[in-house]
Amino acid sequence: MKRIIKGLLFTTALSAALMLGGCQSSDVVKTITDTATAENKNSTEETTAETETSETKESEEPETDSEKESPDTTEETPESTAETPSQEEIELEAAANMDEAPEIPLETVILGQAAYNRGNGGWILWYTFTTNDTSTYEIALGKDSENLTLSLVDAKGNELYTQKANSGGFTTFIDIMLEPSTKYYLRLTTENWKGADYSLSISPIDADAISSDAAATVIAGDNAADTGNAISFGATEKSTVTDTTDIRGGTNMNDAVLLPLETHLYGTYKNSEAMWFAFTTTSTENATYRLTAVNKTKGSKKLYAAVYNENGDRLGDWTADEGGGFSTKDFKFDPNTVYYFYVNGKDNHKDTINYMLIIREANKQMTAYQTTDSFSEARGLSGALEGTIYPAFNADDASLLPLNLQFSGKVQDSSNSWFAFTTNNAENATYSFSAVNMSTGTKNLIIGIYDQYGTRIGDWSAGQDGKTSTKEYRLDPLTTYYLLFHCKDWGSDTINYTFIINAPEEETPEAVTIGEATDDALVFETPFELNETQVMFVANEAAFINEAAAKAAVAPVAEAILAHPDHSILIAGTTATDGSQESCVELSNRRADAVKNLLVTEYGVPESQIQTIGLGYAADPFERGQDREIAGDITSKFIESEGAKNRRVVIMDVDSAIAQEILAN
Repeated sequence: MKRIIKGLLFTTALSAALMLGGCQSSDVVKTITDTATAENKNSTEETTAETETSETKESEEPETDSEKESPDTTEETPESTAETPSQEEIELEAAANMDEAPEIPLETVILGQAAYNRGNGGWILWYTFTTNDTSTYEIALGKDSENLTLSLVDAKGNELYTQKANSGGFTTFIDIMLEPSTKYYLRLTTENWKGADYSLSISPIDADAISSDAAATVIAGDNAADTGNAISFGATEKSTVTDTTDIRGGTNMNDAVLLPLETHLYGTYKNSEAMWFAFTTTSTENATYRLTAVNKTKGSKKLYAAVYNENGDRLGDWTADEGGGFSTKDFKFDPNTVYYFYVNGKDNHKDTINYMLIIREANKQMTAYQTTDSFSEARGLSGALEGTIYPAFNADDASLLPLNLQFSGKVQDSSNSWFAFTTNNAENATYSFSAVNMSTGTKNLIIGIYDQYGTRIGDWSAGQDGKTSTKEYRLDPLTTYYLLFHCKDWGSDTINYTFIINAPEEETPEAVTIGEATDDALVFETPFELNETQVMFVANEAAFINEAAAKAAVAPVAEAILAHPDHSILIAGTTATDGSQESCVELSNRRADAVKNLLVTEYGVPESQIQTIGLGYAADPFERGQDREIAGDITSKFIESEGAKNRRVVIMDVDSAIAQEILAN
């Protein structure tokens, strides 16, 4: 996403209700690499071998400037680690209903068979399992199971997650967060009357163990220009299973859920259920609005979105395919007007699709301080260097890459690999991108560069002859761009490569007055906001509507703060323009305290490390949603959708310039 901000941006989008994240202290970037890459690089670190399978489908993702064929990639899921020799394998016959579902022991591979059955609508198999004290799990379906769909269901019959096995017969739910000592159910279904031999396993995940195994691998040998600065990235996907929200659209225009502008919405489309949303434009005349969607589910069909006015007239539509890129449609809207859009599966198909939506005013002038509702963006590059970096399979989850550092990566089995980078402050600067295809006998490696709206800036290729392929682009300062790596013609080759972004020197900043705060070495490079799409409070209260969701939302914040015990944090509360400033200051202060108390009592953050302040609305220095029909006029009509954006707490470093300004005032 392209934002002009102070500091660097990080591009993994924040879940609206559940956020995974965190940083492990390290001198280098921690990565998960495949065994083959580790052997090629003579690494002394241990690596984790992972194999991904996929099938090739059509895509709308452009390939190169000269080639317009664009087949898409489908879901490719890491092969289940449940079938390693270290786990016991047993045969267990499934039941036809939940009540009789047999229990699967944890960390045990279940072998089963789905026999041919010409019943009505296919057949259904049930298993159950009970969690232990661990909160995070991996559920893996393997063997010859490509005809199967795996669903996770709670004891009340609520479907928590569903995914079809890919063409290789594997699907894995990774980092599923479940309640301890609780019974859950697994449902296997098919609709094509084909049988299948399958394996199934449920394994608790120890987060500390995962981090310790994710060792960095530096490049060695002639391919590294500077081995001290070389970073290796594996081809292992970080699952986004829990990166979805509880937010559901209405079933009709009258019940449409109101959304703020400039705010990420994460949702899930499933079971052919269309969802309606609404938003209100600002008072700007002749403004262009850009509606951007990302289909975050590999192997699905296209996600379809359409925009309507209040009379039900369709103004336009667009689709987002499973290639994972940003898909954007521009609209000219009237000022201070409510518009509606709905999200559906293309041709009303029954796929389950996780998606991201955001509505931006294209030419909006950002005059106030900027916040971000993405935790990873808030952490910036420093957060990326402390944590594990994974290639992403959609642009919204793309991990931020450092400039002027060579790294290695791998494209495999028709996969998309998305990364991002943020330019420095140099004006009218040219950036140089160099790639080397290190695998002989393969097709070309294709690299494309895109902006936050999915507009292709250009692309180039690196051939299997081993020559360095370099491309230069003039890019805007302090802006995030996205890189897509894939194989020419979306082939199934495995390509190992090296890549570096050579950036110009930053412009020398103006001299800093003695005693003036700087933004160097901050925990949060950009202030991080928790608004109503993430943490909701009871109306006019400081009590959480869903305390469990609030705990999940602040968990990565707590981890980041605890990793920096020498940094003090400021939590500032803000409100909508609704009521007197005095009452709103008091309410926003209590809500900031509520978030502080959650960090202290639930996660052990030292109370002395956190300060709080209530700003209400008049003292809010951050970019706000226009919650009044006439900007700045508290007596004009109140706009609820934008008010939701302004009811928030903002988390920042006490030592940052903006925090010092807030405290001084």
